[in-house]
Amino acid sequence: PSIEISAKEGRNISELLEMILLVAELEELKEEMSSPASGVIIESRLDKRRGYIASVLVQKGIVKLGDWLVAGTVIGKIKSIEDFAGAVITEARPSQPVLITGWPSAPDIGKIFTVAGSKDEALRLSEDNVDLTPLFLFIKEPTQEAPEPATGKKLLNLILKTDFSGTLEAIDSALKTIKSEEVGCRVIKYDIGNITEADIKAAIHSNGQIIGFRVGTEESVKKLADKENVKISSFDVIYDLVEYIRKELGGLLTPETERTLLGKLKVLATFKKDARSQIVGGKVLSGKAVRGAVIDATRNGTKIALGKLGQLQQNKVEAPEVKEGQEAGIRFDQLPNQPFQEIKEGDILEIYEEKKIERTL
Repeated sequence: PSIEISAKEGRNISELLEMILLVAELEELKEEMSSPASGVIIESRLDKRRGYIASVLVQKGIVKLGDWLVAGTVIGKIKSIEDFAGAVITEARPSQPVLITGWPSAPDIGKIFTVAGSKDEALRLSEDNVDLTPLFLFIKEPTQEAPEPATGKKLLNLILKTDFSGTLEAIDSALKTIKSEEVGCRVIKYDIGNITEADIKAAIHSNGQIIGFRVGTEESVKKLADKENVKISSFDVIYDLVEYIRKELGGLLTPETERTLLGKLKVLATFKKDARSQIVGGKVLSGKAVRGAVIDATRNGTKIALGKLGQLQQNKVEAPEVKEGQEAGIRFDQLPNQPFQEIKEGDILEIYEEKKIERTL
């Protein structure tokens, strides 16, 4: 049988539910209540009053108050069970969504949970469930110093704390939309709950920063972060979080250099020189010479040296700039990592203003 429905319009939803119950009754679809109880983790989070809690869907058997549960490597003893309406109940049956407390940490969403007969059995089951594969694709294996890859790609190291485990999945999907061949982000550690001193230590070891989503930070933790120069950023909207990370990644990009030609000077005389600088005199052919500007020294149209206009004089008096048609004395400072090249009479010095333009993703 089939039922045409529309969740958007609310059409035939009741008829669909009735048909499911009818088919289940006709086919005698029943769950064996005596089989070991199990189900799936739908959501988990840290509650300020009740500790770690998880929303689960029971699939087999009966889950009862006081049972030992195993979800992956997390084990817990049920302290309370609530139904979908928030009413406290003592057991949960198949197909029933419930809220369970008593977890020592947050179980991962999507994990299958099982009921164990005792704590010892639960511990044995959790040891068998060890899986080194990270839950989310953006999580990398933690390292103490988090070195950059051999490709030279710059990485932004993050410690991520959220209120719900489901939020991690949403952030994972959002971060994967940020693509760059030059930079990337790496989550060194992730967890749910408030930002702690352990997170500060992880940030120090990895040279990273902490991103919090709808979580708090104790005053003592803030003081430790200030002392250790660890950056903490908190958000309530995923879009704002992603845009912040996008901006931080943009800051890792090598800025573009924009050059503007200010003027040209012809060298008429050369004076003393040393290993890193040379004093010359000349006439400004066009534009102006400006102290602190970048200089390309050219000879017969070929660039021979790159430097900086370290000192500028006119009539032996210090000047911030010298205009077209006037003579000037300059100190040409060779830039670091540039081979020394002697400037000679007749060379042309092209004078530029350089601006660093920040790039964005």
